[in-house]
Amino acid sequence: LCDITEAEVQAGSRLLHVDDHCVAFCPPASRFPYQILLVARTHNHDFSASHPEDLRALASALRTLAGYLHRRLDAPAYNWPLHPAPNAQLIQQVFHS
Repeated sequence: LCDITEAEVQAGSRLLHVDDHCVAFCPPASRFPYQILLVARTHNHDFSASHPEDLRALASALRTLAGYLHRRLDAPAYNWPLHPAPNAQLIQQVFHS
């Protein structure tokens, strides 16, 4: 995920949001229309273990993205699935929450 995110930042063509804490982009092979990936820049296996500053940045990015979708797509219904690590003991060092 780090390599994909960095490649998206370098390319810049599908970026929706970039800051010191997270990156949001449209994946090149979306599984559904208007899919957006919001990826934290820090490795963390669980949201409860995240630094408050990182959580504020993610919340701000979500707010920005929701506003963008609301304005551009005339207030559509949407879902925000969150993917914390399924087995934190095995992948604490590599998983992004």
